[in-house]
Amino acid sequence: MNKLSVFLLMFSLGINVQAGVSTPSVDPVDPGVEVMEQPSSEPKAWYFQLDARPTFVESLEIDSIKRGLATGPGEIDFDPGVAMGFTLGANPLKYLAVELQLSGSYNDIDGLGDGYLVQAPITGNLRFEYPFTIFDQHEIVPFAGGGFGGTFITLQDIFFVNDQGGEVDGDGYKVVPLWQVTAGVTYRFSERWYAKVAYLYQETFDLDVLWGGLGAQSSRLEVGELGTHSVNVSFGFNF
Repeated sequence: MNKLSVFLLMFSLGINVQAGVSTPSVDPVDPGVEVMEQPSSEPKAWYFQLDARPTFVESLEIDSIKRGLATGPGEIDFDPGVAMGFTLGANPLKYLAVELQLSGSYNDIDGLGDGYLVQAPITGNLRFEYPFTIFDQHEIVPFAGGGFGGTFITLQDIFFVNDQGGEVDGDGYKVVPLWQVTAGVTYRFSERWYAKVAYLYQETFDLDVLWGGLGAQSSRLEVGELGTHSVNVSFGFNF
C-alpha cells in the first residue's frame, strides 16, 4: 500500500468518527428578553407582624349569681369590638412556623349601661403552612394552626340582676388559661414584606369566680368559658 492510499484511509476513518459524535445544541439567549428571577422556596427566618381585627364575643353563660340568699343563672351579651396586637415568629422548617402572639381587645357589654370587657391574651403558637407560587412570581401561603397560653380578663362598670334577684355590682377580673385555632392565607408581595388574612377563634377555660370588686363580700359571679371569633388582618416583615 502506497503513501497516498494510507492517507486516504486515515482521512476516511476520521470523517466517520466525527459523524458519530453528537454535540448538544444550546439555544441562544435573546439579549432583549429579561429573565425572571424565581421566588425563593427556602423558609424565611424571623418575622414580625402587626395584627388588627374585629372581635365578636359569644354570650357569656353565667352559672350562678350569688348575693345573700338569691342565686341563679344568667347571660351577658357583648357588642362587636376591636383587637390589636403583634406577633414575633420564626420558620425553623419550610412548612412550620412558631410564634409568640400578644394582643388586647375591647368589647362593650350589650344592655348593661356603660359596662365593657377587656381581654389581653398571650399565646405560643404552631402553624403549618404550604407555600407555592402563581404566575411564576407571586408566593401564596395557606396555613392552619393553633396555640395555648393565658389571658387577663376584666369586666368593668357592671350592674347586673337576674330573674331571681341575684345581683352583681362593680368590677371584676381574672387570669385564666386560653387556647386558640386559626386558618388563613399569606401573600408575599416581596422577599421581605407580606400581608395575611386569617380566621381566629379563642376560648378561655372556665372563668369560675370572676368577681372581686365592689360588694365582693356579698356578691359573686360564677361563669363558664368565654369564646371570641375574629378575622385577623396582618402586615409583616421578614428579617
